[in-house]
Amino acid sequence: MSQFKQSVWSGSFRLFGVEVRCHTLDDGQRLIEAGSLDALITAMAAPNTHEINLAELQRFSVWQRGDGTKP
Repeated sequence: MSQFKQSVWSGSFRLFGVEVRCHTLDDGQRLIEAGSLDALITAMAAPNTHEINLAELQRFSVWQRGDGTKP
């Protein structure tokens, strides 16, 4: 058995105009790719530059909370 964790789900969410790439590992840990996180933080800090898609934000929130492997 490998000591490295494997991704059991990979996907993306469109938040604040940014494609946020995410992964769920076989131990349940959730990861956001570093480049996506940097871009998301920058987009969130910019005033009123992107419309907020509440459905996509909710889908991301469900994934982040761990309410299932796939959003």
